[in-house]
Amino acid sequence: MEGATVFAASLRNGLSRLIVGVMAWVAVAGSCFAGSNPIGLAFDPGFGTAGFSTIPLQPVADAGSSAVPIGVIHLAVGGGYVLASLQRVSSVYRIVLTRYTEAGMLDTSWGVNGSQMPALPSPHVDFGFISGNETNTMRLVAGSENGQDIFYLAFSLRQGVDDFSVAVAKFVASGAFDSSFGFGGYAVSKLPNSAPGGLDRLRGAAFTLVFGLPVLVVVVEAPGNRLVFSRAHGAGSAALSDQGGGSSVLFSSSLTITQVRTNGPNHIELVGRLGTEALYADYDAGTLALNYRTTVFPCPFSTAGSVIDAIERPAGWNGDVLVAARADCPTVGIVSLVARIAAVATAPNMVWYASTGTNDASCTIATTPLPCLPAMLAYSANYPGVAITRTPNSRLVPVDVINGRAMEATPFSALSVDGSIVPNFSSYRGTLFRYPRLVGFGQLAGSGTAQYGIAGLFVDGLFINGFN
Repeated sequence: MEGATVFAASLRNGLSRLIVGVMAWVAVAGSCFAGSNPIGLAFDPGFGTAGFSTIPLQPVADAGSSAVPIGVIHLAVGGGYVLASLQRVSSVYRIVLTRYTEAGMLDTSWGVNGSQMPALPSPHVDFGFISGNETNTMRLVAGSENGQDIFYLAFSLRQGVDDFSVAVAKFVASGAFDSSFGFGGYAVSKLPNSAPGGLDRLRGAAFTLVFGLPVLVVVVEAPGNRLVFSRAHGAGSAALSDQGGGSSVLFSSSLTITQVRTNGPNHIELVGRLGTEALYADYDAGTLALNYRTTVFPCPFSTAGSVIDAIERPAGWNGDVLVAARADCPTVGIVSLVARIAAVATAPNMVWYASTGTNDASCTIATTPLPCLPAMLAYSANYPGVAITRTPNSRLVPVDVINGRAMEATPFSALSVDGSIVPNFSSYRGTLFRYPRLVGFGQLAGSGTAQYGIAGLFVDGLFINGFN
């Protein structure tokens, strides 16, 4: 950790210079608030039934139980979507998997009428998750091996008051456990060497290739501002690796991880916040080394806090990244934004930023500004000119990423013709932007017991191409 301490000191010196540069830039550039360049957004009539498919309840689910979505993935080889949900069975939460076709219909050839409940223990559930303030204790991650679809489910297990483990299950495309992984497709560990103080909650997981072999890197929070990294790979009892495949990093301030994603062979990247500053980190799963930087986002006079909610790496940007973020601006409230950042891992510099919302009702100074309901970012390499972000006050705002300009916002209430479907998209729970369709979660409004499901929004590319 001595090297990490020296790195942190040099980081702090660089950051003080960075803050001055950002503030000077803001004085010249100002802020780009949502303009008058609309994009067609509506529930896709060709997806599910009028844009929506419910999550079926298991026959053994408790009366009055809801199916609460926790993740959605797209299967790249066979097509279609797999959605993971929580359902109450005998008064405890169980994980249920459901498969949908490319058109958003329930795939009744999969499992039993499209769903199955794998033989997994009840995960740790933070009830803030159910109300919408997810703590990211479960992750569904898609991949492929030998030309076949596979997917992993990683989650936290609470075995006592302060006794946590991390669990990983590996599945093949049919939804069956991959018996070559762990013990019959399942592995669990307390990772005692990497986390001498114990574990807390799982914060994310992502695939990468470690020396050419597909590996799932799992990121777990531990007490005392510590992050623990582990590798899930191979077969046998060492499938969740601590010695030789895990490491931990101790931070000087409290931290929140909002997204974990692949960053090329051997690498994953993490974003969130450290203390009151936005955090970017790169983890090398081969050497087990972590490098990180912090930065702040602009405010008219001062910044009380910054956080990066989501990150993408558009092709052809020469290493620049696209982020959805928030800044706590004491004079105006919480500002959500999308920004292009150069040299994010070494010397962050904003090429442009576009404000997408200000003083959002669900994220105010009077409540808890950071963290709060996060901004969501959806970007597709199939249509590289636009990103779609969800602001904390439930609006979808397309952003022209070529010119750095926010377009006209669309409130959730305006998407459904009769107001019966409410999108519930979130970077925590999973959103897939597969042009021209944005796929995530939705909810039927006013239905008594909450009816959650998978929803598809249509993105009208004609508005982008021909009517600027």
